Amino acid sequence: MTDTTRLTNCLSGPPLFHIEDDVEETSSKVGQIFRPHRLGVVGTHQRLSAEMNHTSIGRISLSRLRYRADVTISSDPLDTFLLVMMPLHGSAEIRYGKQCIQSTPGLASVVGPAASLSMRWQAECHQLIVRIDREAIEMTCAAHLGHELSRPLEFDLGMNLSETRTTSLQSVVEFLTSTNPFVQSASEFPLMVAQTEQLLICALLSGQPHNYRDELLRPSPIIAPYYVKRCEDYIFAHANEPITIEDLARHTGMSVRSLQTGFQRYRNTRPMVFLKDVRLQHVHDELLCAKLQNRPETVTRVALAWGFSHLGHFTRAYAAKFKELPSQTLRQ
Repeated sequence: MTDTTRLTNCLSGPPLFHIEDDVEETSSKVGQIFRPHRLGVVGTHQRLSAEMNHTSIGRISLSRLRYRADVTISSDPLDTFLLVMMPLHGSAEIRYGKQCIQSTPGLASVVGPAASLSMRWQAECHQLIVRIDREAIEMTCAAHLGHELSRPLEFDLGMNLSETRTTSLQSVVEFLTSTNPFVQSASEFPLMVAQTEQLLICALLSGQPHNYRDELLRPSPIIAPYYVKRCEDYIFAHANEPITIEDLARHTGMSVRSLQTGFQRYRNTRPMVFLKDVRLQHVHDELLCAKLQNRPETVTRVALAWGFSHLGHFTRAYAAKFKELPSQTLRQ
């Protein structure tokens, strides 16, 4: 993976808006998605011609923004959110606090919430922009650490997209900006919204250097078995609700790493794999019940309702567990 080629078709449908020459209107509309900012066209001979596509899923939003002219953009601290900006075409100079990079399709930027932002986008620069709620990512980081953050979470500004550690983040972004049943009707599947939020946030925390990364990578102590049982009981009782690994860590009073270590030692699996197995059992029971009651039902609806968005992966996992396809459970 050396650039964002795989993402070039993301959010390529009808735009949220297309504005030719009105800088003030463009700044206002983009500001409604992000925050109020100052926008200017470099020189007097260029036409602005701005276009934006946008979608949101839970506490994450994704936008595709293009300016046909060279523009300058400046903003006070973002405060309540972070941005991951991936150029799909062209380049942009990004200044965040004391850091500065020339962002290209091979070098994305991660802009934190605490310092002022100044940018110069070259003409025809297209960027895919991921907006992540600050509280969501800081709570996730704290849950993995096992304690509250003592200082704001800050990432390195430049993200090298050719490095393997960023592949997961790019894959999640590609999934979120594709056309599939979950993305098109995400509000109907709160389990998947919560899981997808955490998947993207964890991909960023693990894939991009930040000021808590060394602490997150330290070995953790083994957990006593009763924490594992407490986690299992919680999963059995709440399998139909949005559950993240951070939720389980908070419920047991342990860090994410400690909980995973204990589960691996005493159950030879991971908490989220255990949760997946419990939900597979619920899908099986629901399909079997529908067959016995002779009522109309679809595998897709039941799978999505229990948090399985990738139907191919779901079908393989189901077949491995029950030795038959979900469609066979429903029809035989």
